[in-house]
Amino acid sequence: MASMLGHVLGAEAALGLASRMGPAALSTKRAMWLAGAVAIIPDLDNPLAILLGHPAWLAHRGPSHSLLVFGVLAALAATFCIWGALKPDENQVWGWLRAWLAFACVGLAHLTLDWLMRVGPEMRLLWPFADRAFGNSPVQLVPTAFYSTGSWGAFFGVLKDWQTWVGALLELVSLVPLVLLAWGKAAGKLRWAMAGLSAAGMLVTYILYQAARAI
Repeated sequence: MASMLGHVLGAEAALGLASRMGPAALSTKRAMWLAGAVAIIPDLDNPLAILLGHPAWLAHRGPSHSLLVFGVLAALAATFCIWGALKPDENQVWGWLRAWLAFACVGLAHLTLDWLMRVGPEMRLLWPFADRAFGNSPVQLVPTAFYSTGSWGAFFGVLKDWQTWVGALLELVSLVPLVLLAWGKAAGKLRWAMAGLSAAGMLVTYILYQAARAI
């Protein structure tokens, strides 16, 4: 998986773009917190697997990473986002639908980041209707988040690994500019520079991990 940091940044970038379809509630702090929750909840399969003894239904990138689960999370987030936040003259159903589409984009960002990581289990997006595994990206543009579900010691042990922190730095370089661009926080003169910085982070990620595989 990409790290939780990377997924939250990807979620905020996706929400920033999707918020333009409205309603206004999508531009609030509440919406940003909900986007972060949609991004993080699917990856709780890792600690939950340790806690519950590694049941098959908590296999990483299994049911938790299906389109069905992300659709349900988007529906819940949309409901909490617009609850009491719409104007009296706004259509409730249309407002909810636009919010659902926005949080569905947040879920898609999570899946895209995991796909661009290239390594790890292949996602079963159509669970429970089909067990087909969808292949990962042929190139790696997102850093690998090293993790282990064997035990709590192994799970938290990755924080002692220098590669974990290099990956986090690459995520910051690649994704923070996208967040600023998506929310229109980058000055006009800096937009191309920000986009270039993001592309550079992905390029460095690709080069480093290609070199690591060649060793």
